[in-house]
Amino acid sequence: MNAATPIQFHGIPAIQLNGPQGATAIISLQGAQVLSWIPAGGQEWLYLSEKSDYSGKTSIRGGVPVCFPQFSNTGNLPKHGLVRCVPWQLLNQKADEKSLSVTLALQDSDA
Repeated sequence: MNAATPIQFHGIPAIQLNGPQGATAIISLQGAQVLSWIPAGGQEWLYLSEKSDYSGKTSIRGGVPVCFPQFSNTGNLPKHGLVRCVPWQLLNQKADEKSLSVTLALQDSDA
């Protein structure tokens, strides 16, 4: 069973997850940010700003971001840390008749 399907979301690489019980999610490979979650038979639960920039130069406004290793500008790193705008890769996916999971990873860099 293929749980994660590569897609383009507003021109950026993403994966669409199709749960075995009907839920769906979309995760951007820019920052590993959850951009959409729709429970089975339901409607969208996550907010994305109409002002979101999908160029890859800045983080996407809304959804569920990964903030690491700091939140906002509480440290001397870029706002929300180092991983918000960098590319992630789908490392692994598992699915059965009840659940699915994906593992995303970063490549090592000087940052």
